[in-house]
Amino acid sequence: TIAFHWTTSNLAPELLEQSIFGKAELKKRKLATINPEEEDIKKLEELFQKRNAKSKGTPGAGGGKGGGQDQISNDMAKLLDLTRANNIAISLKAFNDFTFRSLAETIDDLDPDCKIVGERVQFIPSLLPTPKEIQSIKKYKGDDDKLITAELFFRQLVSIKRIEDKVQVMRTMSTFEEHVEEARAGFKTLQQVCSQVMNSEKLIQVLDMVLNVGNFMNQGTLTGGVEAFKFE
Repeated sequence: TIAFHWTTSNLAPELLEQSIFGKAELKKRKLATINPEEEDIKKLEELFQKRNAKSKGTPGAGGGKGGGQDQISNDMAKLLDLTRANNIAISLKAFNDFTFRSLAETIDDLDPDCKIVGERVQFIPSLLPTPKEIQSIKKYKGDDDKLITAELFFRQLVSIKRIEDKVQVMRTMSTFEEHVEEARAGFKTLQQVCSQVMNSEKLIQVLDMVLNVGNFMNQGTLTGGVEAFKFE
């Protein structure tokens, strides 16, 4: 038969006593120790016989998608990709209570009055121009009436220094308390789960059975006759 591959745990006696295997020793008076029967041993030998490896096929993959763009009037500046410009214009509808200038100033000042909160603060990163778009806006010297909504908004943003860092600070401040509560709830749940795992009598029985089976299969080897094993 093939060996039972596990990572044995050579713990100091005091650490072993604190582990779930140490708890198993303390509960053996209450729980019946489960050892493999003769019939079970035969089944183990059948299941873990060495077999020739079978080749596996490699599935193929493929697929694709495409799309088109709308056209705008030929007399417009056309500084941005039309699809990108349309997406920005749609997102800006969430800020109808701002003018483009006041929105830019609010971002530059890190929103001291907390006017941009909730879902709106999550929209801001998608509204920021890329370096290439910034260059296109800065190079344009024409009139505003040749610009579409997104380009007009970008004109107000290009002068803001470290705008991406400022937006990240705004998002962090807006969601900090929410994230703290989520983390606190998560740690509480983790603590409860760990307590349930370490005190589960059925789990101790299962692990004790696995330990006995592993020691049986690895009898006579360096990984046999162990008191505990590690979970990877």
